[in-house]
Amino acid sequence: MDEIMKKQIYTLKGLNFSYYATTAILLPYLPLYFQSEGFTSREIGILMMIGPFVAMFAQPFWGYVSDRLSKVKPIIFILWGLTILSSIGLFTTNGLSTAFLFVLLLYFFMMPSVPLLDSITITSTMQAGTTYGTVRSWGSFGFSSIAMVSGYLISRIGGTAHIGVLYWGLWVFPLLLLFFLQDEKVNGSRITLSSLKIVLQNRSFLWFLFMIFILIIPHRMNDSLFGLYLHHLGASDKWVGWAWALAALSEIPSFAFAGRFVQRFHELALLGVV
Repeated sequence: MDEIMKKQIYTLKGLNFSYYATTAILLPYLPLYFQSEGFTSREIGILMMIGPFVAMFAQPFWGYVSDRLSKVKPIIFILWGLTILSSIGLFTTNGLSTAFLFVLLLYFFMMPSVPLLDSITITSTMQAGTTYGTVRSWGSFGFSSIAMVSGYLISRIGGTAHIGVLYWGLWVFPLLLLFFLQDEKVNGSRITLSSLKIVLQNRSFLWFLFMIFILIIPHRMNDSLFGLYLHHLGASDKWVGWAWALAALSEIPSFAFAGRFVQRFHELALLGVV
């Protein structure tokens, strides 16, 4: 591995660490923020539902834009900038309708950046002769590290009503690291309407997407209600953070051994085991 590729891998590790560190504030504490704003459980459920729903359409859209422009890094930069602007609107306004709007915008810009970052990570790790898991696991380290201290930090800044300050502060690091990232040119043929039609006619692929859709429903329900449930049991913000940190740490062995198992077994077989 030459020095340029080493720098790229180190940058990607830092980006995964720092980006997922920002989600360690949003994912555990956004429902609790809505609760502190006086929203009912039903309203919180609606607000947390809109994010994953809009992501289903946002990710293909921004992937298409990246493909048409043959650029990934500038798209990630734009998405992260718009994510921060959307979060400013979310954390500085009141009311269910405005919260709904800014949550929609937040997830429309935030979620598509994940597969784009993964795209660069996969391409770079293949060129460097290393595995995706060795880089992506740094995201779990970043999430768990911030989740462990988030409860203490939130108590110092005045509670969950002020998580926006902490969230914005953490964004400094991924934005700075992004400047040092080398963009990876998009390879292959560009997506056209005819090629999209062929994909939509692939029944096996559509069935696979449907199974993923079914699988992700309870997962997202857990993400949305886990912190609220712990609060209902009497857990403090600190213990909510520790619980999420433990969940993130459990990902690390999976990423560590995924590359080894994928080489020995088919991906679908591993998904079936999981």
